Amino acid sequence: MRSTLRVFRHAVAKMGNSQRRSIHAGLDGGPLSSGAWRTQGRTLQALISGLKRYQIIKSSDVERVMLKIDRADFCKARDFAYHDKPQAIGAGQTISAPHIHAAALETLRDFILRPNARVLDVGSGSGYLTACIAEMMDPLQGGKVFGLEYLASLHDQSLENIAKNNKHLLESGRITMKQGDGWAGLPAEAPF
Repeated sequence: MRSTLRVFRHAVAKMGNSQRRSIHAGLDGGPLSSGAWRTQGRTLQALISGLKRYQIIKSSDVERVMLKIDRADFCKARDFAYHDKPQAIGAGQTISAPHIHAAALETLRDFILRPNARVLDVGSGSGYLTACIAEMMDPLQGGKVFGLEYLASLHDQSLENIAKNNKHLLESGRITMKQGDGWAGLPAEAPF
């Protein structure tokens, strides 16, 4: 079983040095002292435009998905939802910075777009990346994403977050959220 994070790490390991540096070393010369990257906005559109400008978002698929799934629905501090830095989501956990989600979606795009793709998002937290993956899948191609979160409070919160503006992803069965141990995976739903 390969989790989304493991697939992403594997893909990053196969990248060229310049691609790895652009993901790990920071945009436009490196991270700011606060850890925030150099793009942020007051709106979702402004954030996505910045990620495109710095070539973190390269494909129209990732741009479409990140514009459709509003990060503010998944952040506790809505005033900072469009800043490119991690945000607290409760239980001592954070939602990753948008550039990390964009890089993961770009890296996994070809896999996600396959007919009948099955993705396991271990440590799904707020549900944001899970929702983005599900939205990227063609509903006519039968893809399914499973979000697996260890903390019951975050599992419940992720269902609420997704239902705010993307309830169709839950109702259609494209997303299934489970509470449980990521080390155990979801053997009944495998392979992924």
